[in-house]
Amino acid sequence: MKTLLNPRGYLSHSQLEMWSSNRAKYIEKYFKGNDVEIENDFMDFGKVVSRALETGEETGNEITDMVISSIPRYAKIEHEIKVSYKTKHGYITLLGKLDSFEDKPSVRFIELKTGSKPWTQERAAKSKQLLMYDTLIWIKYQTIAKERHLYWFETERDGDLIRFTGNVKHFQVNRKLQDILSYLSYVSKVSREIDLEYRKYLDQI
Repeated sequence: MKTLLNPRGYLSHSQLEMWSSNRAKYIEKYFKGNDVEIENDFMDFGKVVSRALETGEETGNEITDMVISSIPRYAKIEHEIKVSYKTKHGYITLLGKLDSFEDKPSVRFIELKTGSKPWTQERAAKSKQLLMYDTLIWIKYQTIAKERHLYWFETERDGDLIRFTGNVKHFQVNRKLQDILSYLSYVSKVSREIDLEYRKYLDQI
C-alpha cells in the first residue's frame, strides 16, 4: 500500500485543522512555503511559557516565573509522539507534541493553555487537539490514556505587556474508543484530500 503524501512528511493537529478550515491558507503555507501566520502578543507569550517549561529557564519576570513554577506537570515535558498509521487510502505519519506526559504507572497527559478566550468544560471536551493526542497514544501504546487534563491560565493585556491574571481553570475530559475511531476516519479523509491536491501541485511545478 502506498504512502500518502503531504508537504511535511507528517500530519499534525494544526495541519489537519488548517486544511479543514482554510485550504487556500494551507496550500500557501505548506505547499508553497509562504508564511501566512499572523503572530500576536498573546501567542508570543504562550511560546515564552512553553519554552520556559521545556528548558527550565526563567523568563526574567518574577510573577510569570512564579506562575510557571506552579503549573502541574508530569516527568516528560514537550513529549513528542510520532506514529505511522494505515488508512484505507494508504499509510500516513501523525505527529504531536504533548505539553506534559507520563506512561508509567499509567498513560496520562496534560495540555496547557494560555490566552484571554475562556476555556470551558464543553470546549475542552470538543478539543480536537486533545483527541489527536489520545489517538497518538492509542496507536503507539495500544491503550486509551487513563487521564487527560487541560489547564487554562488566563492572560490579559497590561499596557504593552501580556500577563497572567491569576485565573486558572482545570478540566478533565473523558474519552471512549469510539471517539478515537471517529477521529481516525476524519484523519483518513483529510490525509487523502491533501495527498490528491499535493500530487497535482507537484505535477505542475
